[in-house]
Formats: sequence, C-alpha cells, structure tokens
Amino acid sequence: IRLGIVFYDHLVVLLIEKCFKSEVLPTRKPGAPPVRYVSLDTRSIVYLSLNSLNEYAFVMRLTHYVWQGGHQQLLTWKLTQLTLGNTILALGIMFLSMDMLYAPLHHLLHLPSLYPLIHKHHHRQHFPTRGYLDAGNEHPIEHMIGVMCTWFAVCMAEIVLPTTGMYFDRAMEYGIGGLLDGGDYNMTWTSGGGVHALTVMIFFQFHAALAMMNHSPYNVQFS
Repeated sequence: IRLGIVFYDHLVVLLIEKCFKSEVLPTRKPGAPPVRYVSLDTRSIVYLSLNSLNEYAFVMRLTHYVWQGGHQQLLTWKLTQLTLGNTILALGIMFLSMDMLYAPLHHLLHLPSLYPLIHKHHHRQHFPTRGYLDAGNEHPIEHMIGVMCTWFAVCMAEIVLPTTGMYFDRAMEYGIGGLLDGGDYNMTWTSGGGVHALTVMIFFQFHAALAMMNHSPYNVQFS
C-alpha cells in the first residue's frame, strides 16, 4: 500500500502540474527565504510503519464491506444501478459527514492539554512538501481518528437517504406512531443501499488526493 501511495503521490503531482497548471506556494518559489525542512526521524518512520499497517487493515476491511454489499447487502455494483442519489448526493453526504466529525476532533487535538501528546508530531514539518509522507506522518491515535472518520462517512452515505425514505414511508402509512412501533411488521431502524460501490471508490480516491495536495508545495486553486 505504501508503494501504491508513493505512485499516487507522483500521479497527483502530474495532474496538478498538467491539468491545474498550479504554481508552487510563495514560500517555495526560487529566491524565497529558506523554509524549515524537517527530515524523517526514527519516530516518524515508526509512526509511518504503524500507520501503514492500519491503512492496510482499513483498505482490506473497506474492500470486504463493498464486495459483500455493505449494510444489509444492499450496496450496488452494476453500472445500470447508478442514480443521482447513490452518486452525487451520496458523495456530498460523505464529504459533509467526514467534515462534521473530523473538524471538531481536529480542533480537540489542538487543545493545549492534548496537542503535545498527539498532534504536535504532525506539525514538526511546518512547510510540508512530501505529499502523503507528510500527511501520514502522524501519531497512530490521530491516524486511527482519521480512519474512523472515513468509515463514518461511508456508513452515513449508505444509510442516510434510504433510512430517511423508509421513515417517511412509515409515517405516511402508519402515522407518527408508526415511527415507534413499526406498524404490523418487524421494526428495522436503518436501511442500506444509499451509495454505489463506484461512489465509495471515487470518494476514497478524492480523499487521498486531497490529503496529498494539502501537504504538497503547490498552490492549487479549484475556482
């Protein structure tokens, strides 16, 4: 996986240079004052190695989840099953869910009482240039938080729209009371199938690419 990430790093840089025509940040331009560049120390190598194992377990688990059909085996694979809901809307739900959980947790890691214990190591490199090597150079606890946020985003995308629709239909048929007792059938609390397998893979690729861009020397403009 780490070798694949290194290849992906170079691919993202190629896209930045060829497609976005992005320039390097002012601090990286020739003639700019030298920036503080920190090499990978022993702790960084240990953290990257541990995080690589975590990434491997995550990718294998995500692949199994998608291959088995996700929650309730309702996650779709066929291209003919692509819809606006399980692609564009699901992708939006994933990014929104990811930020809703990750932003406050990231803020929590910047609290003075916690910052020296976990997040400080990630900011050793004030001017990141190595892409995912700098993005993934973090405390294993912080890395696990990021992985769990990604899982949360995928699960939310799969259940939000179908579950909302299920509760709406239940309320229309049985009234508000039907939301609690389920009417005359067995009560289920969530429903899956709200995201296409292709959408999950696209989200994962975007998520990895953005992490690399955030830790690259380029000034990428999307608008």
